[in-house]
Amino acid sequence: MKLIVKKRKVPLAVRKLRALACKLPPSHPKVPLIMNDLRKREAGYKGECSIDFPLSFLEPKAISSPTI
Repeated sequence: MKLIVKKRKVPLAVRKLRALACKLPPSHPKVPLIMNDLRKREAGYKGECSIDFPLSFLEPKAISSPTI
């Protein structure tokens, strides 16, 4: 079995929250909730990105499929 390696993209939820945060006026009552959610999701995305560097040093290992 061969794994497909894809380049990591910014998640759709993060992109939507960024756009929403730019469009809302600062006085809107939901801004604190949106910004809090955005910070959490961006932290998760940055955590995923931070693991990419150490994983890049691992060499692909040939995985043999089990015979039945």
